[in-house]
Amino acid sequence: MDVAYATDNGYMKPTLVSMMSMLEHASRDIVFHVLGHRLSDMALRSLEAVCALYPGATVNHVPVTDEMVTFPNWNPGSEKLTRVSLARLHLPKILGSGRVLYLDGDTLIFGDVAPLFDMNMEGKALAAVRENDVNLEMVFWGAEDPEAQEREILDGNPIRTYVNSGVLLMDIDTIIAEGLDRRMVDKKLMRKDWFLPVNSFVNFLFRGRIKYLGPEWNMMPMCRNDGVTVDFKPFLKSDLRIRHFTHDELKPWNRDLPETLFNDIDLHEGIARSTIEYRVRANELLERLFGKEADVMNDMVFDETGGGGGSARSTDGAKSEKDMKSERKAAEPAAQGDE
Repeated sequence: MDVAYATDNGYMKPTLVSMMSMLEHASRDIVFHVLGHRLSDMALRSLEAVCALYPGATVNHVPVTDEMVTFPNWNPGSEKLTRVSLARLHLPKILGSGRVLYLDGDTLIFGDVAPLFDMNMEGKALAAVRENDVNLEMVFWGAEDPEAQEREILDGNPIRTYVNSGVLLMDIDTIIAEGLDRRMVDKKLMRKDWFLPVNSFVNFLFRGRIKYLGPEWNMMPMCRNDGVTVDFKPFLKSDLRIRHFTHDELKPWNRDLPETLFNDIDLHEGIARSTIEYRVRANELLERLFGKEADVMNDMVFDETGGGGGSARSTDGAKSEKDMKSERKAAEPAAQGDE
C-alpha cells in the first residue's frame, strides 16, 4: 500500500505518530512516501527508525523544493498554515500510477486502511470525506444564510459536496488519464481570494470526480455556531478508522487548549476524551521509537540538538529547562493542512 504525508521539521513528530498508529493495524506492507520540506538529519533518521521498528514499513523520502510549494496566489488563511501543505498536489506526478492514500500528520489511525485500496472507485479520480462542519452544522443543523456561507467560507464550492483534503485516496491512473495531474500543479488556477486554499483547490479541481467515503475514514471535530465542540463518533455506523484533529486550537499537543474543553465535560466530552486518548497513544508510540520517556505536551517538536523527546543520536551538552521551553515555544508545530 502506498501512503503519503507532507511535512516539515515542525510537523514531523505528529506525522511519525500517525505513521506508527497505521502500522499497528496494517494487514499489508506499507510504503510511506514522505514529502519532506528541508527535513533535518534527525528527522530523516527517525523515519529510518520507524522502518527498523516495523519490518513491513518502507519509507521513500521525497525532498520538497521551495519551487514545488510556491504558488503566487497562495493565501494561507491562517498564520500557522504552511506551504508544505501544497506538496500533496504533486503526488500523481511523483508516483506516476496506482493508488495512494494521502493523510495530514494530525491524524491517528484506529483500523486497517487496506479496504480503501480494494474499494471500487466507480471511475472516480478521488475518494474523500465530506467536511463535518459543512454537512452537519451548515446543512443539517442549518445556517442563517447557507448561500452566503457557501460564497464566504467555501469559496464558491457547493456546500453539500465539499470534502476535507486531509485524507485523500487518489486513483493516479484516472487522474493522469483525465489530465488532472497537470491541473493540480497549475499555479494559475489557485485563486488568491480563497479562504481555505488547499481544501478549496481540491474541491474546485475534482468537482464531480469524487467518491464520498463514510465519516469513519476522516472523523473530525465539529464546532457549532454556539461554540460547542461536538464529537462525531456517536454518529458513526462503522468502526472508526481515522481520527483527524483539525482546527488549530484543538490540536491534542497544544498546551493552550481552552479550559472549557476539560472543565465543561458535558459539552465537550468527545473532544476531551479524544485529546487525552491521543496524548496517551502518542507518548506510547514515541517512547517505543526513541527508547526514552516522551511527553507529547512538551516534546512534539524536533530541535537540531537532539531534544524534543528523543532523537536517533546522542548529544553532548545540556540546556537549561528555560532554554528548552523557549525553543519549543518558538518551534511549535504548524498546521499544514487542517482547513
